[in-house]
Amino acid sequence: FDLDYAEDSAYIINADHIAKLQAQQADPDIAALLARTTPPHDAYNLRYAGWLSAKATYKGKTNQVETLLSDLSSLKIKQWDAQIQVVHLEGTSDYVAILPSARTPFVNGGIDERISQLQSLAQRLSAYPALAATMNDVISFHTSIDNTRNEQQQKEELVDDASDLLETARKDISLMMYRNLGLLIDKYGSNPQFI
Repeated sequence: FDLDYAEDSAYIINADHIAKLQAQQADPDIAALLARTTPPHDAYNLRYAGWLSAKATYKGKTNQVETLLSDLSSLKIKQWDAQIQVVHLEGTSDYVAILPSARTPFVNGGIDERISQLQSLAQRLSAYPALAATMNDVISFHTSIDNTRNEQQQKEELVDDASDLLETARKDISLMMYRNLGLLIDKYGSNPQFI
């Protein structure tokens, strides 16, 4: 089920319905339909705007996480690896203790897995005073990406909440339009094209 398609379709139908009622509101029967349809119409539009806003905010936070992950795999781990190799050459026992799988865990794997690898790297670096600056940079980067990831997941919750509220509003306006259809069928039964 494509929620975006369903909501976009509902938005279009809702807007069309209210516009047609407004165009014919000189008729007292249509004016009554417009009066009862306006509150669920407005509520749906408000929820729709909130849903779009929540989705955009989540998308922005997702982009931030993706950018930080890209920085991690394309720049940061290379810098840290080079700094480690200044003190402990690749292949030495200390190098292997610090980066047991070399750069791989920072380039491959899921988001949360890679974030956890940063925290683990910082812990391993704490045993090497000569690499304190590297450790501090890893800690700083970990804090940044971890906070951004948490914000992203919180925004995902907002999208879920906004989706639930929008679905309730969609059902309300859909029911109202369905009820209006019945009254319009009764009013214009002999002229169905006008309905």
